[in-house]
Amino acid sequence: PKDCPHPQLYELLIAWRRSISTEKDLMELDIVPNLSLKEIASSLPTTKGELNNIRGIGKARSKKYGEDLIRIVSAYCQENQIASKASCASPSHASNVAA
Repeated sequence: PKDCPHPQLYELLIAWRRSISTEKDLMELDIVPNLSLKEIASSLPTTKGELNNIRGIGKARSKKYGEDLIRIVSAYCQENQIASKASCASPSHASNVAA
């Protein structure tokens, strides 16, 4: 999405959700809604506490999918040399990552 500071991460999250959907024969939106994935790609939660602050991620989703989501976000930050959540969210850094 255009308003997402980390579109590559968003695409990784979409691919992860698609794979879970296929594996468990569930509708994709029942796993994690699009808005929640966008918020994850914007706020870059790396702990369950941070993840639980995302709209649409309740205790059940956090318990089922939290470890996967945190692993994906953490790997993305590490691969893109993003040291902290604050630096992940800055627009100037996001444009450098996309370049």
